[in-house]
Amino acid sequence: MAGTMNFFDIFKKYDPDEEKRELLLSIRDFGRQCVKYTKSGEPLRVEVSCNFPQRCDAELIYEIEDECRAVYGALSFKIMPHFPPESFSVKYMREIVCEAVFAGAVTQGFFNNAQYDDDGETIYVRIPFLSDGVSMVNSVNTGTILENIIKSRYGVSRRVVITSSDDAEARREERQRSLKAILAEADAESARRAKAAAEEAARLRKAEEEDKPEFKRISGISPLTGTFRSLSDGVYSVGASTYDVRDAELIYGSEFDIGAPTPLSEVTSHVNSTVIMLGTVFEVNGKESRNGDTIQYNIGISDGASGIYLKLRLKAEDNASVAGIKPGVSVAVQAKLLVDKFDGEICANLRSAKKISKLTRVDNAEEKRVELHLHTNMSAMDALITPEELVKTAVKWGHKAIAVTDHGNVQAYPEIMLELEKSGSDLKIIYGIEGYFVNDTARAVFGNKRPAFSDEMVVFDIETTGLSNRTCGITEIGAVIIKDGEIIDTFNTFVNPEMHIPEEITKLTSIDDDMVKDAPLTEEAVRAFLDFAGDRMLIAHNAGFDIGFIRVAAEKYGIEFGNTYLDTVPLSKYVNPELKKHKLDTIAEYYGLGDFNHHRACDDAAMLAAIFFEMQSRLRSEGIYDFDRVVDAMSERSDPLKLPMNHIIILVKNADGLKNLYQLVSRSYLDFYRRNPRMPKSVIERYRDGLIIGSACESGGLCSAVLTVTSDSEIEEIAEFYDYL
Repeated sequence: MAGTMNFFDIFKKYDPDEEKRELLLSIRDFGRQCVKYTKSGEPLRVEVSCNFPQRCDAELIYEIEDECRAVYGALSFKIMPHFPPESFSVKYMREIVCEAVFAGAVTQGFFNNAQYDDDGETIYVRIPFLSDGVSMVNSVNTGTILENIIKSRYGVSRRVVITSSDDAEARREERQRSLKAILAEADAESARRAKAAAEEAARLRKAEEEDKPEFKRISGISPLTGTFRSLSDGVYSVGASTYDVRDAELIYGSEFDIGAPTPLSEVTSHVNSTVIMLGTVFEVNGKESRNGDTIQYNIGISDGASGIYLKLRLKAEDNASVAGIKPGVSVAVQAKLLVDKFDGEICANLRSAKKISKLTRVDNAEEKRVELHLHTNMSAMDALITPEELVKTAVKWGHKAIAVTDHGNVQAYPEIMLELEKSGSDLKIIYGIEGYFVNDTARAVFGNKRPAFSDEMVVFDIETTGLSNRTCGITEIGAVIIKDGEIIDTFNTFVNPEMHIPEEITKLTSIDDDMVKDAPLTEEAVRAFLDFAGDRMLIAHNAGFDIGFIRVAAEKYGIEFGNTYLDTVPLSKYVNPELKKHKLDTIAEYYGLGDFNHHRACDDAAMLAAIFFEMQSRLRSEGIYDFDRVVDAMSERSDPLKLPMNHIIILVKNADGLKNLYQLVSRSYLDFYRRNPRMPKSVIERYRDGLIIGSACESGGLCSAVLTVTSDSEIEEIAEFYDYL
């Protein structure tokens, strides 16, 4: 490489800040050819060997590597620095030890509080561990790795000897005492941190409110998150917030024009670009470098819908320059977007910041709503508002009543009660919960016509182009009529779904477009199948899926369809409780019924018939000879821990209701916890006095039944359980 070339002659796309540019321009020459290489079809890998005129901070080099890797989209970007031999000092050994981790050395944890001595030929490293710890470190050639790094980086030859420090035994005893103390103080420390965090959050909210002037509502503020609109000159709706930048005050960096800012929800499309963003600071963390001469800041900002972390590296003496950037302050920032190498998230290098105003939302409706389904930050991953802020917002908006329904817990109640008392408002709080409901009155038979075990029934299966009975089509219907343990008739047809069969479905079922192109269309095929079935009870595995497709087709083409049906999945869970999975092939193997062409409707139907005969035999051995007794027996033995869950809203009417809700919450955690605290239907009925039961959201049992195209009679039966929908 020509001696007149510099770093930026090679890497022209990289545009660092002044400190990094100055460092890279100081490189006198490159120790060997700059290597940029990639294998065909693989990401770019880069290695650069550089001779620096003097030693520099390793963390600065790491930052340059990260930024270059992001700019060039490289899999790796490695700078191998070489410093003058005279710049080497044993005080830099901690930095070399950290670098050794990347070369496979065992240093993490072992070299904390290590002591280093250099006699000009040998560096003695004394670590606070006894012989076992020293042997472990030496067994993987850690000393040799350290010697090689010193030689490569400084051109200095030293022998590295790792031994126990004089106080190793004392430090071992101290570690044991410290561990006991930590365990003893764990609960107390957790409580202290929680209290301190709550007090700090309250202080910051109060400081923000006192610092902000009152604004009237601006017409047109969007209630949607993830959006961006310019409401007027200098007023922007961003995410879930509205900002006024007309009186922006510079609080860090150099002057910049806010212009048209980039919404936080769109920053992923601007990586490696310098952008202007608006947000409110929610976190500021500063970490000193090992030498104490610089501070690395991580500053989190959010617009209420999206967020991003800003990175800023300052010299220690410049620390006061960011005093104006603190939690609760709304800012417009100028920053360069990058991808963080550790977590892969988008982050930004902060260059300048201005303090701006955040406008608060108001509710101008003449008749206020009463929200009956609302979460606080006590609902993990489902809400951000604190109980305290919830009350303040409802009072500020003039609401007369509001319900609180956190997921599976009542932890918000004390804070809400205290804040309501403090506010002096006549706001009515409706205490409630969004519970995890399981119908432990389990059943496998759906419909009122229940045949005898010896009657004729139809076992069937369908294949489809996908999972949705609204957007996908049927490709095959297979069925058999059974009576007294025998198959007496069969039905099988391909179906032309009038849509492409996806390749992954073809791999699963072996059915492709050519096989169905001349087959009957859906209306003809479904009519033929229902004529074959007559009014007999239908039997299917995971019947809700198959019945859903048949019901959608029947509704679309005006075909009468109201057959009772049996789902063999819940029936298998009752008959074969020893099985962990109840897939068709798993049950077939369990009963020793041999191989079959799984995911072909005709073969699945025949195999399911054989399985049903086996389950009938087991039921008879328990004294169960008809489907009425099947329904009763399954309800008696249903396990709430194994049943599917739906959401449910429970609201409190009075003091008795509050007591009963606490009973339900306690039992859901103590008796019925599996992944979530479950509330069985039978237990809710026991403690129903003083409570109002609602059908919840799309994850509730009623909406789920509607979306899966359950029959009207079944939907009405489900709806009867609720007080309101």
